[in-house]
Amino acid sequence: AGNILFINHLLAMGDAIFLSAVFKVIKDNTPQVNITVLTRGYAVEFLKSVRSVNKVINLDDFGIARNSSRFKKLLALVRISFLMRRFDFIIMRNDPRIPFTRFFSIAAKLIGCKGIVLMDNYLSMYVSADSHILTVYQKILQDLGYEVPEKMKFDISVSEQGKTFAEKFLVENEIKNERIIGVFPASTIRIKSLLPSVLIDILNADLFAKFRILLFSMDDKLNDGVCKAISKKPIVIGKLHFDELVGLISKCNFVIAADTGPLHIAVALEIPSIGIYGPTSGMVTGPYGDIGVAIQSQNDCRFYDPIAPYSPSRAFQMCYIKDECQLNMRSCIDNIYAKDILDVINDKFKHILVKDEYE
Repeated sequence: AGNILFINHLLAMGDAIFLSAVFKVIKDNTPQVNITVLTRGYAVEFLKSVRSVNKVINLDDFGIARNSSRFKKLLALVRISFLMRRFDFIIMRNDPRIPFTRFFSIAAKLIGCKGIVLMDNYLSMYVSADSHILTVYQKILQDLGYEVPEKMKFDISVSEQGKTFAEKFLVENEIKNERIIGVFPASTIRIKSLLPSVLIDILNADLFAKFRILLFSMDDKLNDGVCKAISKKPIVIGKLHFDELVGLISKCNFVIAADTGPLHIAVALEIPSIGIYGPTSGMVTGPYGDIGVAIQSQNDCRFYDPIAPYSPSRAFQMCYIKDECQLNMRSCIDNIYAKDILDVINDKFKHILVKDEYE
C-alpha cells in the first residue's frame, strides 16, 4: 500500500509496454496503491495510457541534461530529493550504464529513504538469453512478495481521442469492410530496419492482395520506393501523436514490424503480429504470448549479446550504440529474406489472413 515511485528515466516504447504488465500486477495485488513513474521523452505520453499508472512525471521538467551546469544539476538534485520524500517506496532500475543513474541514487540517499528497491541485482540474476523479459519480471515480482499470474497482461487502452482519429481516418480514406495490414519497417535505430526490397516482396505476395496497407514510415526514400514497386499502393502514414498511433493500430487486422514499439502495442491490443529481429533478441524482447511470432536473424556475430539491453553487468552492444554493424554489413537483419517471413506468415497466420469476412 501507499505511494510508489518508479524511476526509469530511459524508456523505449517497447520497454514501457512491458512494464505496463508489471504495474498491473502491483495494482491488482494492492488496488489502493498509487503508482507514479518518473521518465522522459516519448515514454511520458505512452505511460499516460497505462491504466494502472496514476501519474507520470517528466524528468525534462527538472531541466537536467548532460551539458547542464553544476548549479542546474544541484538544483535538480534538490528538487528531485523533495519529490522522492512524497513516496513510501522507490523502485529504481539503477543501471550504471544509463546516464544520471548515480544522480538518482544520491537523491535517494539524501532523503534517507528505507523503502528503496534496486533492480540491478535482480536483473543480473534473472535475465537470460532463453527467457522473455516479462518472465524475468514475473520472478522479480514474486521475490518481492506479489502474486503473479502465469500469463501477465498488458495494461494499455485506446483513448477516446485515438478512437475518434482512427474512425475519421478510415472514412477519409474510404476504408470500409476491408481488412487492414499495418507495416512498421523502420526503427529510429537504423540497423533494426528492414531492407526495402524485402518489404516490397512481402507486400506483393498474393496473401495480402485483398488487404489495405498502412505503411507507417517517415523515410521518404523508402516510401517512394515501396509505393512505386508494389501493385496495391499503400497509405503512407508519417508522424502521429501517440493516441492517434494506438488508435490506428487498433484498426489493423495484422501487423508486420521490425523490433519497434508499435509491434508491442499491436500485441498488447491482441492483434496478430510478426516481429523481425536482427541485432536484438526475439526471445528476450519479442512479441509476448501466442498472438505474435518473432523471426530471428541467425548469425555468429561476436558482438551480439541478447541480454545486454537488460543486464547491468554487460556492456551495451557496440553496433547498437553506434547504430552501425561492426562486421561491415548494413545489418544482420538482412540475413532474413522475404521468403523466410512469408513462410512463417503462411504457417502461423494464414488461417486468419485468408478469411473472407471483415473482422
